[in-house]
Amino acid sequence: MNETGEAVITVKALTVGYGEKVILQNLDFEVRRGEVFVILGGSGCGKSTLLKHMIGLYPPMAGEIWFGPDSLGAAQGDDRIRILRKFGVMYQSGALFGSLTVMENVMLPLDEFTELPAQAKELIALAKLKLVAMETAASQMPADLSGGMQKRAAIARAMALDPGILFLDEPSAGLDPITSAGLDALIKDLARTLGCTFVIVTHELPSIFAVADRVIMLDGKSKGIIGTGRPDELRDHSPNPWVRQFFNRQAEFPRRQLPPDD
Repeated sequence: MNETGEAVITVKALTVGYGEKVILQNLDFEVRRGEVFVILGGSGCGKSTLLKHMIGLYPPMAGEIWFGPDSLGAAQGDDRIRILRKFGVMYQSGALFGSLTVMENVMLPLDEFTELPAQAKELIALAKLKLVAMETAASQMPADLSGGMQKRAAIARAMALDPGILFLDEPSAGLDPITSAGLDALIKDLARTLGCTFVIVTHELPSIFAVADRVIMLDGKSKGIIGTGRPDELRDHSPNPWVRQFFNRQAEFPRRQLPPDD
């Protein structure tokens, strides 16, 4: 992880929502180069909403999102495309096109944004599939893959244009513990070997402790950030009892006191 504080993403006074409804407001945080940064919180707190705004799917109600020196909201035309090419995205379901092979899915960004010959695109796509241990599935259709394999193929597609930042939305959702642990190990390996910056939305505690260098915890009631730091620091030392409760996986209400066994 980068300890120098060099920010590749800067979020300033950000307020997001849909229509007139505010979901999160006045958010300020930075994502540092080379770190695995996790956005977490309880169900319905706005994690995926924040991610959708960070990747430019929706304009914010207020505030700014900067990628290095570039403001995403202010960019237009070719400048906006240049910023969008700085990152890749893996959506929660994988979002692979069912009518295309795994190889063809990974090649899609290359088809869209480059004029490389077909053979070069195939070589690049195969190289990305090798990075996620999916090269033997290149000719398969998404329907023939397990959930974990679909997530890996989606990560390969997100890496097709060699972005410096990868956004992953709920990568462990729907996966069994063994498959989820394998995906966690892959993320850590890619961050270490490629120097990629990861921004991950999740509420899966085992994955958070396995991969996160730093986290922010969102809260739906206050519509803001209620915790920032390393997962173990927040678990053990957060001044907010709800944050400690979340990380220690404690029930919201005390358990009913049962009578002792006879």
